[in-house]
Amino acid sequence: MITRDSEGEVRFLKNRYRSMRNRVEFSRSYRDVENEYESEEEFVGHWTGRVDWQNNPHLDRIDSAGNYSKSNNQWLSPEEHRLKSAKEAAKLTDKQALEVIKAGKPCRVAARENEISHMTAHKILTGQSYRWLLREEENENGNGRLGI
Repeated sequence: MITRDSEGEVRFLKNRYRSMRNRVEFSRSYRDVENEYESEEEFVGHWTGRVDWQNNPHLDRIDSAGNYSKSNNQWLSPEEHRLKSAKEAAKLTDKQALEVIKAGKPCRVAARENEISHMTAHKILTGQSYRWLLREEENENGNGRLGI
């Protein structure tokens, strides 16, 4: 029997699946991340009854450089997710961030090697964070690193 709560849970999970799928398919910063769920139905079936959906949790990749998959996903409260993201973003010193820039590796590789999130690596490599390092790099070699 379908109850109002189970309808709400299914709707919540479908929305989270669609948001995740859209990030993977359309966001340039997620271009190296894959959705390993075969379908929306598989995602909903796997997570039904396992998520405290009424508290609006966030779908999180345990290994932030990994794909969306059953073994690499967890649900965090909004506060837990914010703290995890802030901790990952604060992991690098300027020297470490400059090494990421100079290595010139793809976001996914840079994320794994430096134990940072894919998004943090993307922001460093595109100049959205640590922008002052890109200017310093440009001043050193004069080639306008990454076009910034």
